[in-house]
Amino acid sequence: MMAGLLPQHVQDVSSQNYSEPKPSLRLSVKVTKWMKTIFSEKATRNLFLFLILNLSFAFVELLWGMWTNSLGLISDSFHMFFDCTALLAGLIATVVARWAANEKFSYGYVRAEVVAGFVNTLFLLFVAFFIFAEAIEARGHIYNTYTYTQHTFL
Repeated sequence: MMAGLLPQHVQDVSSQNYSEPKPSLRLSVKVTKWMKTIFSEKATRNLFLFLILNLSFAFVELLWGMWTNSLGLISDSFHMFFDCTALLAGLIATVVARWAANEKFSYGYVRAEVVAGFVNTLFLLFVAFFIFAEAIEARGHIYNTYTYTQHTFL
């Protein structure tokens, strides 16, 4: 007699006009939770505001460099975008480091900042190696920037 009152299967629940929250609603809840976590502490709030400031300067520099055809401004804007990725990794790691311990991670997530720093270091080493390889390849070549011709001396 009581067995008919409770759903016995997932299809029984879906047939009772039960609907899960929309994916966009779940995303907005997660974003709101992350923003509350970021703005709850002064260090993460300052890091987030510096990230926004750095991103805005990078976009302005990129747009101005494209408008004036300035390679120096464009390359510096990409440098600032790489800085923003490091800031974003640090911000995410700082928020994750505050998560509580659970069964899988009995000491919590405090090492997230160390892992983010290690990943950022690997990324910087990769970029430095790429620049070094390009410098070795371009050694001995002089490029005329006005006519785009190449002269080889070695």
